[in-house]
Amino acid sequence: MGVQEGRADECTTTSGDVLRITGGHHHRNGGVELWINLKQPVAHNEEGEAIYFAKDQCQVVHCDPRRLLVKMNHRLLNCWFFVGHGPHSGRSQDERSEWWQQTTDLLAAYIDDDPCFWLLDANAAPGAADNQVVYQPGLKKSVNTAKFREALEKFDMCLPSTTCIHQGSCHTWTSIDGHSAH
Repeated sequence: MGVQEGRADECTTTSGDVLRITGGHHHRNGGVELWINLKQPVAHNEEGEAIYFAKDQCQVVHCDPRRLLVKMNHRLLNCWFFVGHGPHSGRSQDERSEWWQQTTDLLAAYIDDDPCFWLLDANAAPGAADNQVVYQPGLKKSVNTAKFREALEKFDMCLPSTTCIHQGSCHTWTSIDGHSAH
């Protein structure tokens, strides 16, 4: 699970078999976290035995209050987890562009051929369907859509929640008054 707005100091803790890695905060604001359930199987071997991640298989490669990049090194599955929190539309265009450029540069510097899972609050609507990144027609566009899509395309990513296999709402947050979902 990826957490945004965690506001925690930079640390790694384990409680109740959940590994929590935090990227720190900026003056008690922001902060991203990765939570990994060490008792939930990530796969099963040929004999049907459950396979789990372990704390010593995680390597923090980069962390700051808006980005956390972790490499998982397991004998059967090597992968990356990227937790990010993009600036919202109320921030300046320069700040938003700089965040996306720094994020793209960071990922390009480290990501190898292993799969990378993004747990991202992009603060961006997905935009129009192209059947490569976005599959659901009629989705909205926002001021951050172009930069979000550029990053997804650069890393050959797609948004699974826009495909036909997704069930349920695609909304990620609801307004405080409960009258609108976004």
